[in-house]
Amino acid sequence: IAYGNTVSGVNFSVNYNKNTDNNGSDKSIGLDYSPTDGLMVFAATSDQAGSSTTTDKANSFGLTYTSMGATFGVQRTSVDSATAATDTDRTHIAASFAVNENLSVSYGMSTVGFESSTKTDQEDSGFAASYTMGSMSFGASVNQSDNVDGTSGTDDTHKEMSVAFAF
Repeated sequence: IAYGNTVSGVNFSVNYNKNTDNNGSDKSIGLDYSPTDGLMVFAATSDQAGSSTTTDKANSFGLTYTSMGATFGVQRTSVDSATAATDTDRTHIAASFAVNENLSVSYGMSTVGFESSTKTDQEDSGFAASYTMGSMSFGASVNQSDNVDGTSGTDDTHKEMSVAFAF
């Protein structure tokens, strides 16, 4: 069951899912509000049922601000797992800038903190650019993760270039 609406400028959605295996239910609620031009604040919380005695809880909140061609965003997410020593906290920060009507660039980074003392914080970052010329778009991105899944020295890099044609 899901319901969404807007009341006094606040958008909200509520979801409920009764699990068919008698292991409880999943519930969530999300809110967003734009108190002034260019500013959006948001928050969400959820419970996801596992076995009949465990429930994972997640909370997230943040904001975005847009002015002229620039957008900045920050978000904080916490996952409280029913399994011992597996909670995580993640902080995201990103910015994008439309240089002109054809060229946009963006950069983002995040840090994942793990409750387990055997894990190292995961650090992610990425840069992307896109250029549109008529019906053609060119894009490039470079993304990097250090200490993937909390494993020290496990790093990953992804580079991508794309060309798209609209007919």
